[in-house]
Amino acid sequence: MKKSKKYSKNKKEKPNILKEPEVAYTSSGQSPLNFEKIWAMFQETDKKIQNLAKLYGNVSKSMGEVAEDFFFNGLETTMQIGNIKFHTVERNRTRKVNNEHGEFDIFLINDEILVLVEVKYKLHSNDVDEFVKDKLPLFKRLYPEYSDKIQYGALASLAVSETVGNLVIKNGLYLLTQSGENIKLLNGKNFLPSQF
Repeated sequence: MKKSKKYSKNKKEKPNILKEPEVAYTSSGQSPLNFEKIWAMFQETDKKIQNLAKLYGNVSKSMGEVAEDFFFNGLETTMQIGNIKFHTVERNRTRKVNNEHGEFDIFLINDEILVLVEVKYKLHSNDVDEFVKDKLPLFKRLYPEYSDKIQYGALASLAVSETVGNLVIKNGLYLLTQSGENIKLLNGKNFLPSQF
């Protein structure tokens, strides 16, 4: 059995740990790595990561648009949430007043009631908090012309966990989700929405 030259038991000869590789660079056309080459490799990797992030962002945006299309089309067809019927449904309204800017996914209006609907592809607890604490009050400030109406909030999502769903209902909001090709209201029959 031959002993490897690299790991010989001869105590005078140590393994090639910190030395340059024994293979000549010229045979493969490569030269040793230096700072400039490592930096160029880092920048190339960074570009790939940015492209992936952009792709993921576009996919995420597309999923959100799919959810908005689904709920808008369904609500436009039924013009109803629970037992409340509406004569107007609007989508993607934006308004800026002074330094405040808001974008609102869907709202439904009748002579007495307005329901503001925020749509998410997948609903999380922080979405509920943001809607209640930020978006609903912002709507009141940006759209004072609706102050004469009873105003309710609703969250609509294609995917919602039981825990998050309970949080939505606890906050007095309507909760809409998908059931096949239809919209399903997850609030019980005895649910009373909170005015905002």
